Amino acid sequence: MGELEYVKNFNRLNCSIKLNPQDYTFAVIAMHGILRQRLSLSTVEKRLRIARFMESYTMPVDFRNLSYENFIRHMDFREQIVKCG
Repeated sequence: MGELEYVKNFNRLNCSIKLNPQDYTFAVIAMHGILRQRLSLSTVEKRLRIARFMESYTMPVDFRNLSYENFIRHMDFREQIVKCG
């Protein structure tokens, strides 16, 4: 907690309305979630923690070049091999 506290003072007018997957970082995603989607800091931190986990997993999700197939392969691997629900 606390790493996203600077977003509270950020000017909403300077925040992009639509994100380009090739250019964003997790910090930009966090700002977008808080300023545009009006999510709480704890929700954004939890979702970013899960995204970082998915990106660094054995069968990673490529968020820069995201596709349905890549995501489904990640989920299938977790369900069938790791036995996650």
